[in-house]
Amino acid sequence: MRKVLKGCRLSSVGKRSYYQSSYNVYSSNPKSASKGDDGRPKLFKPFDRVLIANRGEIACRIIRTARRLGLKTVSVYSDADANSLHTRLSDYSYRIGPPPSSQSYLLPQAIHQAALETSATAIHPGYGFLSENSNFLSLIESSQIVFIGPSQHAIHVMGNKQLSKNIMAANNIPVVPWADPTPNSSDLFKAAQKIGFPIIMKPVHGGGGKGMRIVYENDEKYFTEQLEGSKREAKNSFGDDLVMIEKYVQKPRHVEFQVFGDSKGNVVQLFERDCTVQRRHQKVLEESPAPGMSAALRRKMGEAAIRVGKAVGYVGAGTVEFIVDVEGTKPGQELGEDTKFYFMEMNTRLQVEHPVTELVTGLDLVELQFNVAMGNELPEHLLTKNEGGESGVKGGAFLESSRGLQLKGHALEARIYAEDPDNNFLPQTGKLYQLQFPKNFIEGGSISPEQYTLHKESPATSSAASGTRANQVVIKERRKGIVRVDTGVRQGDVVSVFYDPMIAKLIVLGDDREHAMQLMDEALQQTEIVGIKNNINFLRRLVNSQGFKEGDLDTGFIPKYEQQLMQESSADKFADYGIGALLLMLKQQNLETSGGNNNNPWSSSGRYNWRLNLNSSNRFNFEDEKGNDINVEVRKVEGEKTVFDVEVRVAGKEKKEKGKEEKKEIRVRVRGEEEIEIGGERREVKVKRDEEGRVWVFGKEGVRRMKEKEVRSGSSGAAGGGLMAPMPGKVVRVMVKEGEKVKKGQAVVIMEAMKMEHTIRAVEDGEVESVGCRADEFVEFQRVLVKMK
Repeated sequence: MRKVLKGCRLSSVGKRSYYQSSYNVYSSNPKSASKGDDGRPKLFKPFDRVLIANRGEIACRIIRTARRLGLKTVSVYSDADANSLHTRLSDYSYRIGPPPSSQSYLLPQAIHQAALETSATAIHPGYGFLSENSNFLSLIESSQIVFIGPSQHAIHVMGNKQLSKNIMAANNIPVVPWADPTPNSSDLFKAAQKIGFPIIMKPVHGGGGKGMRIVYENDEKYFTEQLEGSKREAKNSFGDDLVMIEKYVQKPRHVEFQVFGDSKGNVVQLFERDCTVQRRHQKVLEESPAPGMSAALRRKMGEAAIRVGKAVGYVGAGTVEFIVDVEGTKPGQELGEDTKFYFMEMNTRLQVEHPVTELVTGLDLVELQFNVAMGNELPEHLLTKNEGGESGVKGGAFLESSRGLQLKGHALEARIYAEDPDNNFLPQTGKLYQLQFPKNFIEGGSISPEQYTLHKESPATSSAASGTRANQVVIKERRKGIVRVDTGVRQGDVVSVFYDPMIAKLIVLGDDREHAMQLMDEALQQTEIVGIKNNINFLRRLVNSQGFKEGDLDTGFIPKYEQQLMQESSADKFADYGIGALLLMLKQQNLETSGGNNNNPWSSSGRYNWRLNLNSSNRFNFEDEKGNDINVEVRKVEGEKTVFDVEVRVAGKEKKEKGKEEKKEIRVRVRGEEEIEIGGERREVKVKRDEEGRVWVFGKEGVRRMKEKEVRSGSSGAAGGGLMAPMPGKVVRVMVKEGEKVKKGQAVVIMEAMKMEHTIRAVEDGEVESVGCRADEFVEFQRVLVKMK
């Protein structure tokens, strides 16, 4: 294997520099209180070199905390990640295999070998991949390498939903009715009938929504189809196809509690995160505190979470996930102590949404992980004593406690994905030609969260804060708040088909929920991505939706408000298209008059031959993402140097057939390269173009994309009688053969891309003329998979 060493030589390991935290000094002979399945004690000892067995934003976030604490870091990478950000941030980087996860990040032996060859003394698994693989833990600890996480026993028990539910029931923690896996689908169907529909299928191992299916109908054929799909996805994601079923609570809130344990037997909870807003069981928005949660219910659920951790002798960071039944409650209604809740599962790792907790508590959870992995007790201010003197039973459970942890403000997290909301959120691949985040954002792990401060002084006192520590974030204006960005990509990077399509996480902290929503909308508006379709507009509509503002929350929120969330605002559609064409033209002109070269994507190569001093008009012909024609005419107003009349016509397919089109005229004054004025209102509008000729207009209502008119070769689903691959990926199963007759909506091919299955269905009744793919074959974007006649 090839090694890339950066920063310092491997031979420099001789001198150890165990870091000291502000609240503890690490012991060289810690005691172990946690044992694995084989009875061996979990390994605790000081370390100075950490290998991060992960990639992307979580690897970068862990590396930043480690560097701040003086620890050396080792990154691992597949061939697809050779030049990725996490390899550039670490002190050392090590190749572990080809791009597919199954041949790189999911190979315990490859990670183990990387640790041995780079003299890593500890491994942080991040989340996903091998983070909840007990066999991996056993392998690395056999080499006296510290695993920064819980014991093998805890991972094994909590990684098995079947086993964990039995343990929770034995500890009087409420669980929903369930049925254990069985190799016979008919037996499992009978169990589902006994439980009562609807039911939800869940892989016994793993999480993240992978392999989950909800079945509403008492239909054995459909049940079996869904079960087979669930098993395939589970096998692909977690290496195991065991699937269990449980009763599906139809109006649930998803509320999880962050717990932390140490080797001294302490287990504390660090408050809740509400992860109710989901799509396909994947979290979209997370927040803390949970809207409407009473102090009494928070205390009750928090204490249940602690009991869960104690039941398995938990050490390290973990998340206890609950279903809260909100059937019969009204939007915004307080959830009282009698509200029903059920244990769902425990994730024995750091969660994707952990920054939400960090912002409201001022804790760096990765720093705490390092601390506990070295065998030390949790910091004193997190531990409280009950009357019997037992440590950790009520840690952080009381908002009123002067010794316990305090919630501050309200935090929101939004996950920005490379996906197309207008095409069933299909994952996207491609190059990030431009990537810009909000000004003055904080990078996760770069400074300690305890240095985040929300000052409530007036703007008059908001001059530069003198005498503060280097890198300390001081917010002087009450309504300014904090914006944090966790990302693993840079401008120019490529989002590939091999991994999760997350581009970044935006996390904000405001004084209260209303303030946090305002901050999130502003942060999303200031985030500019050029080159790949993404969900930013969708997230903005979600945060600004009336239902979200009112707290009308359950896991069916997105389907319930789908029409509102999926409807692009048309208020400024014409203005955005017209202004976009105008600014595009002016920028092109500037390049032409300044001798811009033709390799620049803004260079028009003479196409738009227009000058400021000419009283002429110019016409543009674009097409939006839905295939609508956009015709724009720009005319300079006589006697004015910077004022233009812009006429925009938009004609959709149906309207075109009826001979109708929408039209609007606006007068625009250009005040700067990115500032215009319409009807006395000043606006900041940015127009950018990528290397593929697509135009991106960042306006008041979000980003709009358009391209110069071209002849379409067909839709993303079918062209010329053929069903095409909607994106690059692997063919999992071909379900038809040549000459077979199929019905509209019938599944013909199942593909797997970015860890998710995608079913290609017939768009109309017909007969299969030919099949252009086979199982396990990797196919390119728009390959004709099945040709119909």
